[in-house]
Parts: sequence; C-alpha cells; structure tokens
Amino acid sequence: MTHRTTSAFALAAALLVSAAAEAQQRVLRYNADYDPIPLAAMQAVEPRITDEVFAVLSVERSVRSRTSFGGTAPANVRAQARKWLKRLEKGR
Repeated sequence: MTHRTTSAFALAAALLVSAAAEAQQRVLRYNADYDPIPLAAMQAVEPRITDEVFAVLSVERSVRSRTSFGGTAPANVRAQARKWLKRLEKGR
C-alpha cells in the first residue's frame, strides 16, 4: 500500500467512526433512559433499518458477541473464571 492509499483508508475510517458516533449521540439524545427505541426513531437515524433489527439488537446478543480477549461473552467469562479458580486453588 502506498502512503496515499493508507491515508485514504485512514480518512475513510475516521469518517465512518465520526458518522457512527453522531448517529449514536442522536439516538441517545432521543432515548437517554435506554428504553426500547421505536423503529421509526431508528429509521430517522438510518432509513435502511427494518424491523429485522429487533432480532439482532438485544442485551443478550450484544454480550454474547463480545468474544475478543477480555470480552463479556459467557464462554469468555467461564474460561476466565476457571483459570482464576485454578490459580486460587494453587495458592492455598
């Protein structure tokens, strides 16, 4: 990759992050109490959202999706709990 290509990717990434942050702020201003957000409100931020979004957006699915190191996915939490319980047993 050339410096110009890298710079273009960096700019595109920055614009996407900025747009996502702006959309998030618009939703949070609408829904500061984190109540379920009506479909019409979501579509005001992004018109392509359909009612299928409700099958994806849930606390449970969000937690399960956090599978990177240190993430909150239940499998990660169980693995860390086993690891630390073994360490504690060895320390006795």
